[in-house]
Amino acid sequence: MSEMRPIAKRARQRRILAALRASNDLWIPGMVTALDDVRHMHAEGLGERKAAAAGAHPAAPDRPLAPQRQRLAALAMSFVRPHMVVMMDGGATALDLARRMASDAQSVTVITNNLPAATLLSANPTISVNFCPGHYHGDRGAVGGSETVSFLSRFRANLAILGACGIDAKGPSSAHADAALIKRAMLERAEESVLVLDHTKFGSRHPNPVCPLADIDHLLCDTQPAADLQKALAQADVDVRWLEV
Repeated sequence: MSEMRPIAKRARQRRILAALRASNDLWIPGMVTALDDVRHMHAEGLGERKAAAAGAHPAAPDRPLAPQRQRLAALAMSFVRPHMVVMMDGGATALDLARRMASDAQSVTVITNNLPAATLLSANPTISVNFCPGHYHGDRGAVGGSETVSFLSRFRANLAILGACGIDAKGPSSAHADAALIKRAMLERAEESVLVLDHTKFGSRHPNPVCPLADIDHLLCDTQPAADLQKALAQADVDVRWLEV
């Protein structure tokens, strides 16, 4: 019995860390017990209470999350179910989702080239994280290149959740050639695709196309797209969902 208690306590502490990383404002049921755990975590060098837990890791610095981005992450989470294999690419979109998944997901396998996202996800003991090999781009916190694409080809996924630098009637696009390559590889290996963008990406075209609109199953955004883009999305049979005001 005495051996089981430390195991349960450590599991509870991991859940607290994941929840703190997912949100700066948090109410934990059984707060007295939770605060006692946080004190022990601090004493054991796991972080300076909430600040260190929320900060996650040097590779995944904390940053303010706008309410609409948190809500987009929650909307994307509605596609994630237990025992799924999910591919996630680099960028801020994946970080928002990783914070939410670390708190809420259960029994999911995630394949990603995003190092900060992988770090956040690893706080949840029920998430199996497969991190891609490849050339590391420190400015983006992601790996890329032929080795990454080759690694992705070994897997089949239920879902690919991706971001992009821009989207117009031709489809999503990226500022980086290798990032576009990774996105295409993930789309090819996934049964279903979700593109998550905020309104600042609408109508923007970058040098590296990712795919035609028809290759995207769902577009999640914070506001309704403009009429011309919405018409193109409808013609491509893309399911578009935006946040309610």
